[in-house]
Amino acid sequence: MWIKSIFARSAKALPARFAQPSFARLAQPSFARLAPAAFAGARGPAFAGVLAILCSGPLAMACDGPAVVADEESRPVGDSFEIRIGERVRDWCERLEARQAQNPPAAVDEQALNCATIRRAAATLQPVGPRFDFVPAPDDRLNRFEGLFVPGRYSRLAGESVNDLVLRLLEATADRLERKRDGIASADYNIPGLEFNAYRQMILASIVEKEAASNRGYEGVAAVFLNRLRDNEVLGSCPTVEYALGYHRPFLLFKDLELKSPYNVYKRRGLPPTPIAFFSDEAFAAVRNPIDSAAYFFVYDWTTGDLIFADDYGAHKRNAKGARERFIAKFGKETIYKKYDGLFYELPAGGTAAD
Repeated sequence: MWIKSIFARSAKALPARFAQPSFARLAQPSFARLAPAAFAGARGPAFAGVLAILCSGPLAMACDGPAVVADEESRPVGDSFEIRIGERVRDWCERLEARQAQNPPAAVDEQALNCATIRRAAATLQPVGPRFDFVPAPDDRLNRFEGLFVPGRYSRLAGESVNDLVLRLLEATADRLERKRDGIASADYNIPGLEFNAYRQMILASIVEKEAASNRGYEGVAAVFLNRLRDNEVLGSCPTVEYALGYHRPFLLFKDLELKSPYNVYKRRGLPPTPIAFFSDEAFAAVRNPIDSAAYFFVYDWTTGDLIFADDYGAHKRNAKGARERFIAKFGKETIYKKYDGLFYELPAGGTAAD
């Protein structure tokens, strides 16, 4: 993905209320980034209508005990599901459908959680009130909810409609935004002609999440993109282009970057129209509390998982050249431009580009 462009990154170029809300992310750097160990949850005394969190295994350290729903309005919980950091809405609902296909119901369930019912919720659900200002207007496309849900493992309440479940996921996002209001004010980002509101902050956080493919370096990536936005320059983000392409290539081709799409931020200035993935608290914090940095470029080294930053283009080209050479030495030259359908800025499982 190292293209010869000034903005290339390479030379080829829950519920409405928790009693005591607390989010825990068990960051396990993953080279392939296919199964991020990231969880979000809540702990505290009994609360009504909670998205129950499974406090078993590695997540147990983040909980005081098993999560329960324990007042008179509580209901038994149904199947659990996970929303993963770095995945798209489509990835999430397709995983749900694949799991359901292993044990199909005897009759059609109009309230099964799948791509069709989530799309229906996208077309009809409209939360009311200032807490939900970040939610786009109803639209029958899945990407209305792109990046909006807080990653984690949840349980669906028995008998709960899809719309009600999605509403509670959005309530959890509203809670997340309230907890993150300690960051700088929207006007203090100093981005000309752009009100950097909560939704736009989430768009950038999702891009930062995907660019920091080894779960580190969030602050530096956010600083680079904010510097470019302030200068009214293109973002030059490869994952954002891959979101529209629908496939991954370790090094995007020039023809890939000719894509006519609002997500091609090599060709158009500003942010894409929606987030591109669910993102971690760390990525969001990097956007909400940006560091002061002169860095304007970075390259991701697929062989080490490191992000290498530079203030000027000359240093960036040298960094990108080194990363490219290490890729060829490890994976072979024939894999540089290989196309991986279905992957989203990640290597195949096992981190082997030749798979």
